[in-house]
Parts: sequence; C-alpha cells; structure tokens
Amino acid sequence: MLVRDRLMGDPTTRTPLQLATSYLPASLARGTRLAQKDTGPGGIYDLLEQMDHAPLSWEEAVSARMPTPTESDRLHLPKGVPLLRITRTTTGPDGTVVEINDTRMSADTFDIGYALTRHPSAQRP
Repeated sequence: MLVRDRLMGDPTTRTPLQLATSYLPASLARGTRLAQKDTGPGGIYDLLEQMDHAPLSWEEAVSARMPTPTESDRLHLPKGVPLLRITRTTTGPDGTVVEINDTRMSADTFDIGYALTRHPSAQRP
C-alpha cells in the first residue's frame, strides 16, 4: 500500500485547511510518478487515467466526528470543533479500486454540498 498523506491549505497565508490521505495499491503505484512526492500537474487522477485506468469513477461518504489530538493540532482547530470527513473510493472502468481517499476539514469552516438527481426509474406517487 502506498500512503500519500498531505496537509493542504492557503499558500498565501500558510493556513492549514484540510488533511488528505490517499491509499493506493502498491502494485499499481510502485515505480511510477504516483510514488513521487510531487506527482506533477493534474495530480494522481490524471496519472491514473494516463496509466489506462480511464475513465475513473468516484463514490463518497460524508461524516463528522471529533478530531484526534494530532488532527486538531495540524489543522489548528479550537477545542470542541468537529471534523467533516469525506471518504472517497476511486475505481477504474473494470471496477478495480485504485484509491481510497480520506479528507478531513474543520466543520466550522466548510460546507459540503452536491446536486441530487432523481433516478429515471422513480415514479410519481
């Protein structure tokens, strides 16, 4: 397993905003740019698609919890502020999981929103 652990934030103020940890199969990442500190423009998703895993698809789960002491320290969170957590599973066209991503951010700073689409098979009551 290759683990990419990143602290991301505002480059101007150097304020930490989120922690993101990606888990990629070692057999997929070994000896590639995926294993390098700087993956270059487009990041790991462009690289995965260039490695014949296109098109990628994603599923996400959103949750909230209290931060660990390390997360609280790294994100400069005040006491009592929970984290929003997005766990994303990235799959290739054959359904193979190519990445699991765990992103954590301050619940008092971020909103998470997305569009909902009614499935065409749904019928009006």
